[in-house]
Order: sequence, then C-alpha cells, then structure tokens
Amino acid sequence: RAFDTDVTDNSRILSKISDYINQLPVTSQFKHIISDAKFSQSNPGYYVNYPYLFSNRQEDERIDFLCIAGYLYYQSIIYLDQALDKKGPISQLFPIINICEEESVRLLSSIFGLNSPFWTLWQQRKVEYFTAYQIDMTTHSVASFEDFENLADKKSTFGKLAIDALYILSELSEETYRKCLLL
Repeated sequence: RAFDTDVTDNSRILSKISDYINQLPVTSQFKHIISDAKFSQSNPGYYVNYPYLFSNRQEDERIDFLCIAGYLYYQSIIYLDQALDKKGPISQLFPIINICEEESVRLLSSIFGLNSPFWTLWQQRKVEYFTAYQIDMTTHSVASFEDFENLADKKSTFGKLAIDALYILSELSEETYRKCLLL
C-alpha cells in the first residue's frame, strides 16, 4: 500500500476526526467550525488519511492518531495562511488556529513523548515553513524554476511530518523514508 494514491474512502478517519473534535473541551461554536464538512470537502481528500498513503497497514490506532493530528494541523496551517494573507479576520481565525495546533501537538506528544527525535524534525519543518512564508512575502515572484522548486518544497514541508512520523515509528525503512521525502 505504500505510495498508494488511490486511498479514497476517508469515512472511517473522518468519523474518528469528528469523534475527537466532539470530545474537545471547547465551545460548540468552535467544534462546529473545526468539524465543518465544507473544509474537508473543499480540500484534497488525501489530507484526511495522508499517513496511510505511506504505510502498509490498513488500520492502526497510532496511524489513525497521526491522521487526526495531521488533519488538525493542516487545518491550522490553512487558517494561518488565510490570516497571514489577510483573507480572514485574525480575531476569528486565531482561536481555531490555536485549538487545531494545540490538539495536534497533544496527539503527537501522546504518540512520541517529549524526548523523541520526532520533535527535532518537527522544529526543522517549522523553520522550513516559515522560510517559505518569508520568501513568498518578500519576492512575490519566482525568478527561476529552481527558486520555484525550493519555495514549493518548503511550503509543503508539513506533509513531510507524516513521513517523518512513520519513520520514527519504524513503519518505513531508511531507504523508503528517503524516497518518500523526494517525491
């Protein structure tokens, strides 16, 4: 199943995401915004179960939690991009960004603990993302194809976290890990 891009049945993971969101100690208004089906329907479906695209397993609780964490973090990044691009009021977006990011980190901490090498990779990916944002905000144009590739690679860096996570969990060999990062 590794590299399987035909993972189209997201209903099991969407149900788990919904269950997770519904148990959060936040207002029903925030739960409604975070679990709004329009968000998942307006974004590529593979973001729901992205870690499974690189795993040979069909069901695994740790990977399910990675899917939930990844989905919530993806949502926080989309809303952060909207706020940074001034496409939405920060006063409305900030609580959603905060809740999604906090819950994602909480789930990841439950999987990896505090001293895992995963967190070194997490910090590396954050630096890459913010570098992409700085490049995007200062240049507004790309001078060469190489510049475009660099910017695109850095903007998609959080997608690498699922691959990093699977590698740390020993779900991927070193060779497969390197290949996945180059895709």
